[in-house]
Amino acid sequence: MPQTSDVPASSSLEEYLAAQSLTEAQASGQVQVVSSLQEARDTGATAAHIVVSDGTSHIHFQQDRTQGADATATIGGRAYGAVFTDVVPLLAFDVSGDATQVLTDAVAKAAERGTGVRLSPTQAYPLTASLRIPDEVPFLDGAGATLDVSIAGATQAEPGSAISLAAGSSGTTVTGMTLDLGDSPYTIGVQGDALSDSTISGITMTGVTFRGIQLAAGSGPMTGVRITDNRIDNVEGTTDTKGVAYSLLVTTAVDDPDTRFVGSASPIWERYVTDGTVSPNRYDNSGLTISGNTIVGGYYGIGLSGVTDSVVSHNSVSTTMRSISMQNNCSNNRVESNTLTNSRSSAVHLAYGSEGNTVHGNTISSDRATGQGLLQAYQGSRSNTFSDNTVTLSGDSAPAWVLYVGPDSSGTTFTGNTVTGRATKALIGIESIWDGRSADGSAASYMASGSIPSPVDGSAVTYNGGRGALDQVAVTGNVLTPGDAGVPVVYVGAEVSAGPDQKQALIGSITNLNVSGNQVVGVDAPELVATHTGSLPGVGTASITGDTSVGSVQVG
Repeated sequence: MPQTSDVPASSSLEEYLAAQSLTEAQASGQVQVVSSLQEARDTGATAAHIVVSDGTSHIHFQQDRTQGADATATIGGRAYGAVFTDVVPLLAFDVSGDATQVLTDAVAKAAERGTGVRLSPTQAYPLTASLRIPDEVPFLDGAGATLDVSIAGATQAEPGSAISLAAGSSGTTVTGMTLDLGDSPYTIGVQGDALSDSTISGITMTGVTFRGIQLAAGSGPMTGVRITDNRIDNVEGTTDTKGVAYSLLVTTAVDDPDTRFVGSASPIWERYVTDGTVSPNRYDNSGLTISGNTIVGGYYGIGLSGVTDSVVSHNSVSTTMRSISMQNNCSNNRVESNTLTNSRSSAVHLAYGSEGNTVHGNTISSDRATGQGLLQAYQGSRSNTFSDNTVTLSGDSAPAWVLYVGPDSSGTTFTGNTVTGRATKALIGIESIWDGRSADGSAASYMASGSIPSPVDGSAVTYNGGRGALDQVAVTGNVLTPGDAGVPVVYVGAEVSAGPDQKQALIGSITNLNVSGNQVVGVDAPELVATHTGSLPGVGTASITGDTSVGSVQVG
C-alpha cells in the first residue's frame, strides 16, 4: 500500500534484519522467520531470534528478552520478548476470534510509546466495539487489512463507530484498510470531532447503510483535515435515506442567539422562513481537502455544513440524492473537477447562507434526475459562481430545472457551462421569493402548486422564503441544448409575499439581471424566456429589469 507522509514506510525483510543487526545471525542459522506467532509455536521454533513477518510488518522476538519488552510470547517452552520502535505491529500479538481487545491493547501500547499501529493483511480482525484512537497515536496503518465490523445495539439516535478519533486530535492519520460494515447497521466507518491537520486516506468501506466518514467541528474548531482517495459504497440515495445514509458528512455546531426553534423538526428551514437568517457557526471549520474519493450511494454523497475555505476536487460521486451539498454558511470553497453521476436531485447544491463559492469544471450526468436544479443556489446563498461545468441529462426522467437560483441569492453567476438535456419546468430558473399566492399557478415556478408541505409538521405553507429583491444574477456565455421544446429555456419569476405571518410586505423585484451571450442549440422552444411578476393586495407588485436577450439561437 502507498504510504502517506505521516506514516513510516515499510521496510523489506532484508532491510529490517540489517537494522536489527541480524544479518550475520541469520546466515549462521540463529534466526527463524515465520508468518505468525502461531506458526512459530506449530513448528516448534527454538531459535534465539524469531522474526515474524508478513512482508509489510516485521517484529523481532529475542529469546530471554522479557525485561523491558513491549510484547512477550512463550514459544517452545521458552520466553521471548520484542521491543517496538517506530510502529506497533499487530503481528506481535496473538489474534484469534474477536480482535477488539487485541486492537485496543495495541493502540494503548502505541499511545505509551507515542507511535502508531500497523495491521497485517494476513490476520483477521473482527471488530465488535469502537476502536478509539487517542491523540497520542499519530497513525493507524491498515497495510491492506480488513476490519469486519459487527457492533451490536447501535441505533440512529445512538450510532456506533468502527474507528473513532479522539476529540481534539491533531496530526492523526488513518489509512490503508477495508472496513466491512455489512453486519453493522447504524455504524459510522470513521468518526472524529474537532480534528486538526489529520488525514483519512486510502480506506475502502463496503456494506455501508448509514455513514461512511462523519466529522464535525462540534466541540471545537476543525482545520486542515484531508479526506483523500477513499472509496465508500453506501445504499442508493433516495428520499427514504434522508437523515440516515450520508456517505461523507462534515458538520459544524451552530450558535443560536435564541431558543425559538430548539424543538423544531426542521430548525434551519423554520428559522429562515421566519426571519431570513441562518444560525452562525460556533467554531471554525476550514482548510479541508476532500479529493480523489469514490463515493457510491447515500442521500448526500458529500454533505458539508458550515465548512469554509476548503477544496472539494477530483471526486467521483454517483447514485445519490444530492451529490455535493453545501449548506449553513458554507462559504469561500472551491468545488472543481469532480465527476458527479446519477443524482436524483442536485449535483451541487448551495443553500442557507452559503456564499462566495466557486463551482468549476465539474462533469455532471444523470439519467434519473427528478428533483431540483442540478446546479443551484438559494435561501441566502449569494455571490456564488458556477463556471465551465458540463451537465448532460438523458433517459426518461428530468429535473424541474438544470441551472437554478432562488430566494435571497443575489450575485449568482452561471458562465461557460455546457448544458444538454430535458427539464420539466425550464432549463434555467431564476426566482426571487417562493410564495404560492404570488406565483398564482405559474407553471415553471417552484411554488406552482400554491403550497408545499411544511418540513416541520407537514401542513400546507404558501410562503417558503425570500425577503426582497434578487440583484445581479448573470447567465452568460453558456451553451444550452434543451431536450424538450415544450418548456421555456429561461424562467424568471419576480414574486411578492406577505411573509409567514401574512403581515409583511416583501417585494421580490429582480434587478440588474443579465441573461445574454448564450448559445441555444437544437430545439425550437416555444419561448426563450418566460416571465412572471407577482402581485398581492396590500403587498405590492414586483418587477424585472435587465437584459433577457438570452443570446443566439441555432435550430438544426
